[in-house]
Amino acid sequence: MTVPLKTLILRAIAEAIEAIPVVGSVRRNPPSPPKRETALFPAVFIYDDTESKVNNNRYSKNTFAIQFEIYFLADEEDASDKADLIDSEIYKVVLKDPGILALVNSIRPEEGNTSSKQFPDEFMGVLVARYVVVYQHAYGDPTDPAK
Repeated sequence: MTVPLKTLILRAIAEAIEAIPVVGSVRRNPPSPPKRETALFPAVFIYDDTESKVNNNRYSKNTFAIQFEIYFLADEEDASDKADLIDSEIYKVVLKDPGILALVNSIRPEEGNTSSKQFPDEFMGVLVARYVVVYQHAYGDPTDPAK
């Protein structure tokens, strides 16, 4: 069974982020706050948001937002600095990884609020970062990259 190009893009992004040494774990699904006792922190959740598809003759040009939620322990003294470090590492990897770039037309930070830090309680913080991915496939066949 062939895999849709969008799935390959999300897998490539997850694999590239797993290779970042300061990342504890990566999951490709919308998050529920990870369990402090069992999760490997920092925990990165990656998931895609709404997608738009435009027919461009023989191709379908698709655009979707991807969201990264990085959960980290907020009770460590340098927690905020670690979150900024992970955010910058994700930024570098997402924009430069050859495995990702081979699958997409473009990937860039979302306009406006690209990333924000929140502290839901005194023990855990979360950094949310959003990017926009543009890719294309053959019209009618999401498994054919049509490059």
